[in-house]
Amino acid sequence: MSSPELPSSGILLVDKPKGVTSHDVVSFARGLLHTKRVGHAGTLDPMATGLLILGFGNATRLLNYLIGHNKTYEAVIRLGESTNTDDADGDVVSSADDENGIINFANIDEILKELRVVIEKNFTGSIMQTPTSFSAIKVNGVRAYDLAREGKDVHLEPREVFIYDFSLLDAHFSVGVSGAKVIDVRASVSCSSGTYIRALARDLGRILGVGGHLVSLRRTRIGDFSIEDSRVLKLKSVIRTFTNKNGVTQTRAKAVLDDSYYSQGSCESQAAGDSLVSGDSPSASPASSPLENTLNQRLLSMFESAKLTMQTVEVSENQAKDLRFGRKITISAISTKNATKNAAKNAAKNVIAYVKATKDEQNDVVAVLETAEKSQATASSSSTLFKSQEKIEKIEKNTNQIEAKPIVVFVQS
Repeated sequence: MSSPELPSSGILLVDKPKGVTSHDVVSFARGLLHTKRVGHAGTLDPMATGLLILGFGNATRLLNYLIGHNKTYEAVIRLGESTNTDDADGDVVSSADDENGIINFANIDEILKELRVVIEKNFTGSIMQTPTSFSAIKVNGVRAYDLAREGKDVHLEPREVFIYDFSLLDAHFSVGVSGAKVIDVRASVSCSSGTYIRALARDLGRILGVGGHLVSLRRTRIGDFSIEDSRVLKLKSVIRTFTNKNGVTQTRAKAVLDDSYYSQGSCESQAAGDSLVSGDSPSASPASSPLENTLNQRLLSMFESAKLTMQTVEVSENQAKDLRFGRKITISAISTKNATKNAAKNAAKNVIAYVKATKDEQNDVVAVLETAEKSQATASSSSTLFKSQEKIEKIEKNTNQIEAKPIVVFVQS
């Protein structure tokens, strides 16, 4: 019995392991899904783990909208040492030596109390943050981290970000890489897109006068997507040795499926997994392999992907044709009453149009629409008069329509 055919478009939620890049995960997914059309919604550094949203097929065009969603992280911040990259991958450039500083508080509870006061004053709500020099931001067309690695001076302008929550979970004393006494603080941060948790760790250490950097980071949520979703695909990092085209032997980390997806003692499942990861053709693995079935259960359909990205609106077949020809249509004003939090935030300007099918997963996602800023709210149309023998009845017809134009059109699957 063959497994159901994989959808041509949708989203795959991945739990990224430590030690691989986000692009490594994209490369893995291209082999897994047998398509080159795969992208991700928001980079995680190699040292970071957690939720990475992969879009494939038409859903790659949703990723730019998902990047703007709020994010939640679990982090460990080390106070008492600073590094040149603001994280644990960098070299220690300074350590605390103030005997009267927070590092030398005798009680962890006192430390947490002091930290919460500092955070409440400096790191909640709207703040100005200078990104770390080792970031992907471009300076005159060159990535900041490339300039920093070359030893060049990198100047990045502060930018406004929003911290919705910065909660301290616990803390403990430790010994840093330099041998200095440090405090490792475990925290949960919910923030706007574009916030650098490494920069939060750096700036917290600066304000306290002891230096700080990020020791570990795990992303747990992007908008309405959560790492707790049962469909999240868990990966692991393995070291692979290979010979490049110049005949040089190289070693690097690679993202592969976690061992838990292979049937215990099943060579067939292991072989199927290897072929999927390496990007072999679909015929290289059994049509009904357990891994293919597992993948089908975990992929989010194009419609569900769209629904979790922004508010949706149902349109007719004729309206869908107009949209695919680039024509404007008129739709009912969008209500955010039942929308998810992040979808509602985008509803004022953008909305996704779809044509209803028998099953939701088969709904035809047509286009991303840009709606008019103001609706024709409860505008009275021309009154219609109905005459009878004894009275004149006046009926007012209220309308609440807005004009919408397609800005992203999806090819019909």
